[in-house]
Amino acid sequence: MSAEAHENHSATAPPCEEDENPTISTAPAGNEEDTFAGETFTMSSTLLEALLLMGFSENAIKKSIAAGCINEDTCTQWIGMHQGHPELDTPLDANVRVVVKVAKVLTAEEKAAKAAELKEFIRVKKAQEAVHLAQQEREAEKKRIEMGKHVLEAKEQRESAQRALLAEERRKEKEADARAREKIQIELAIDKYTRQGKTPEQAKATALEELEERKKRARDEAAERLKALQSSSASAPQGSSGDGGSSATSSAWNLERVLGVMAQPTTSATDTLSSVFQEPTIPPPTVESFTELLASISKEAASPEAASTCIATIKTILSNIVDAPFDNKKRTLKASSNVFRTRISPYPSAVRLLRAVNFELTPDAEGELFVSLSSVVLRYLHRALEALSKN
Repeated sequence: MSAEAHENHSATAPPCEEDENPTISTAPAGNEEDTFAGETFTMSSTLLEALLLMGFSENAIKKSIAAGCINEDTCTQWIGMHQGHPELDTPLDANVRVVVKVAKVLTAEEKAAKAAELKEFIRVKKAQEAVHLAQQEREAEKKRIEMGKHVLEAKEQRESAQRALLAEERRKEKEADARAREKIQIELAIDKYTRQGKTPEQAKATALEELEERKKRARDEAAERLKALQSSSASAPQGSSGDGGSSATSSAWNLERVLGVMAQPTTSATDTLSSVFQEPTIPPPTVESFTELLASISKEAASPEAASTCIATIKTILSNIVDAPFDNKKRTLKASSNVFRTRISPYPSAVRLLRAVNFELTPDAEGELFVSLSSVVLRYLHRALEALSKN
């Protein structure tokens, strides 16, 4: 067998001896072998001793190594296959020799150095694995958070669409109820005027005129109430300026005494609502933007008590909506109500905060103004409540 063939054979055959002692090599064994022109094979002393203990001759063992065997199993198999063959006892060819290498015995210092090297290798390997595992965990957590965000956004969009659909259905039901009431009122009026001697056409025309008059009267009354509200807000009493004085202004209504809060600013509540809701569209709110609005409320209020009352009222409104997002009553605020008119609408920043969470200013059929939340975006409400809880 040539050296090249032997190398190919060694590359594919499974090693079966101790790791520290390579069984075979075609390289020269030392300076003495440099002058040898033939093939040189090497084997470990451990393998030789093991095969000798099995009863094989040294010549047969070296023959098996020269034939390409690489460990105890392959040597045993080759010798067994050639048992009784004359070639087994003939000497090796002159151009072939097998050199037995004795395993080097390590000193205590060398053993300690190898142990330390192995220990350091294990430590570095574990550190690399820990870093890799931590990176995998971070990536997995990042993916989990992203997936959670997508799921939450999809859920909010679905809920928002459902709420919008529900609000649209309620609006249509309200309009249908109003039309049904008008129809009944018209029929009753036609019946009344027919009994009075009018023709059906005259009775119907009179009934329609009467209905339009009622609608116009309701709109006029709403406008008068709005004008009175604006006038009362603009001319709110400021109280007495002297000690023990009893002027007309001091005998006027004192909002602080009636409501239990400090007197509110004189800015028109309706003008504030209209101007704020006509402002340009704002970007999606953040906790920081809500915090800035709360700070502005504190600056706009006449006293810390008034600001605290306003903020507490907003917190109650938003908390009620989060607890029952489908309750239309909790999502609708009457602009002319005493609480809204005295605690929220005087402060532009408070109205801006409501607008930031999607509240809208809408009038009803009779001209009454409402601040309503037709589309609930929970993440906006949660951000606002987070800012309110820190205030």
